[in-house]
Amino acid sequence: MPRARHHRDELRIGPVVVRNHPAVVLDAADLRFRDPELPGGELEIHGILGWPIIRELDVTIDFAARRLTVQRPAERAVMPRNFSRLGYPVVAARTENGRPLLLGLDTGAARSFLTPSFLEAAGVGADGSRTRRVGGAGGFDTVTVQILNSASLILDHWRVRFRHIDIHEQNATRSLDLDGVLGSDIAAGRALRLDFRNGRFELLEPS
Repeated sequence: MPRARHHRDELRIGPVVVRNHPAVVLDAADLRFRDPELPGGELEIHGILGWPIIRELDVTIDFAARRLTVQRPAERAVMPRNFSRLGYPVVAARTENGRPLLLGLDTGAARSFLTPSFLEAAGVGADGSRTRRVGGAGGFDTVTVQILNSASLILDHWRVRFRHIDIHEQNATRSLDLDGVLGSDIAAGRALRLDFRNGRFELLEPS
């Protein structure tokens, strides 16, 4: 897995060198993830690569192999574009009945969630509710969310299935109306490729 290294005004990520990139300096406490489900109950990280960097790369994340591959982007013959940034990275998909979906992408989130607009598009209703701890660096909160026992969507030639997925409104700070947000669970047992240059979000067979 490529390791990010820095020296003064540059950051090296595998074969890629990023120079003179603006960054926000956070208190170390804000980069600690506290959750009983984590080994030792806590995870401390040293920084976060934001979308201004990621969108300039061709990145493949193989969660099963715990491998991150970073390449310089290049033009390639691919399927129609399904990945863009509308103030927030978004992925185009569709429901089983063919209705278009616009999904946000948050690879730092462990779980995906859907919004009430997905229920309307898919023609289904919630199956109940539960309390859930949500959050990340800086802390977690307990919220009550609706749940859908089984949900699926079509992404390219993949049928992506979710079990007991949360249904709740999106973050109020996002001006874009989304039908859900994809987390890292989207690639469980698969690899994930993010290629902004060619506008592609792809699920791949693991290496």
